[in-house]
Amino acid sequence: MSLIDKILIRDGIESDLDQITDLCKNIWDGHDFLPSVWNNWIENNVGTFVVAELKNQIIGVYHSYLLGSDSWLETLRVNESYRRQGIAKYLLDDYLERSRYLEAHNVRLVTSTKNTASRNLFTSNGFDEILYSQYYSLDGKYIKSTSDPMEFSIIDDSDEIYSIMKNSLIKEDLIPLWWRWWPTNSITLSEFSKNAFLIIPKLKPSSFIAVQPSKNFGYKNDYQILFFEMSTNIFDDAMSFLKNQDPSITLNKIFSIPKVNSQQLNILGESGFKQSTNLVVLERTLNST
Repeated sequence: MSLIDKILIRDGIESDLDQITDLCKNIWDGHDFLPSVWNNWIENNVGTFVVAELKNQIIGVYHSYLLGSDSWLETLRVNESYRRQGIAKYLLDDYLERSRYLEAHNVRLVTSTKNTASRNLFTSNGFDEILYSQYYSLDGKYIKSTSDPMEFSIIDDSDEIYSIMKNSLIKEDLIPLWWRWWPTNSITLSEFSKNAFLIIPKLKPSSFIAVQPSKNFGYKNDYQILFFEMSTNIFDDAMSFLKNQDPSITLNKIFSIPKVNSQQLNILGESGFKQSTNLVVLERTLNST
């Protein structure tokens, strides 16, 4: 009997947390976010955790999240002692089978461009690299305070946000909800509108920053931002306005994952955001069988 034949696949449960924490202890230099969201996502039915168990030891895990006819794969992890034995491929096959059962049409994920093993796994299993982005972040305490800033308004009504986003994002194929990239359709925009608020300059209503608090996705109190039709000056004024409206933001992190070669990269850099990880989104379209 092969190693794969001995593995039990089951849904993750809250009591798995200690083993998950141990499995993740050396991932991302010990800063893997997975243990911090484990119980929250299970308690709130945020997608599904699946674990691979061998002799009562969890040796692999992944999480999937379905939105409309699209599925997102994340946190695919394998215990260091069991890598290069086909377990990641086994978990991926399980994920694809479950996604077909749920009638998902497209499946996606994101990984670091430096993670060659991960990229090879997915591209060799029918995934295409469709989008490249960069992670930019800024500690809230470093938000610039601007003099004589523009006036802004905050929009937090989900219907109004939906209307503004629909009119502004019509040219975007995919947009991120937290780290997950989804097609720009009514389902995505509705979900986005429930989890974000907009900052809009009163003298230029075609511009806005969309702010997604990470706590809405079960993770810390960071703030993810998307912005459109903005110059660096307007962006700096908007961030200063945000800090004045919510001083607690100075205790947290603001981040953005704009597409490579977008104007947003220049604005973030000019405003003090630091670029770190280069990311790639991969996608596969599933057949019905």
